Order: sequence, then structure tokens, then C-alpha cells
Amino acid sequence: MISSKGEPTISLARIASNRKARIISIEGGREMQSHLIGMGLMPGVEISVARNADRGPMIITINNSRLALGRGMLGRIMVVPLDAEAGK
Repeated sequence: MISSKGEPTISLARIASNRKARIISIEGGREMQSHLIGMGLMPGVEISVARNADRGPMIITINNSRLALGRGMLGRIMVVPLDAEAGK
């Protein structure tokens, strides 16, 4: 998938620990989008992945807060990596 700026996008689940990314889109229904927006996760927001252990929830940092996101949600959040080796 390619962003409107021509940048390649990947699922948030593929971003390695200690890397940053910018949210491009959320692929889900209104309820899921509303839930994520309520947590501050929306297109344009930059996040930092504190922990991605390939199993269990991912821990991300956004606005000096830490959030745990399950694998089901991660697969629906499309991001652009902000550093060269962000993807696994």
C-alpha cells in the first residue's frame, strides 16, 4: 500500500521495538475508529513502539502515555515508518 505522498505503508504490527511511525489510516468500522481516536490514535499522529515481542500486545508511546494494543487492532492500523529500519 502507498500513502497519498507516495510513501510505502505497512501494518503497525510490523514496526520493531524502539522505532517510530506515523499513522496513515485505520482500516476498521466506525466503532473501532472511534475507540482508537479516543485514545489519540488517528491519521497524522506519530507514535513510538516501546515493545513489540511478536506475541501478545504491543506497547506504544503517544504524547508521553503508554498504550497496549492487541494484535487484532495492530493489523488494521496502517503506518509509514519514520526511520530506515523500522520494519522487521
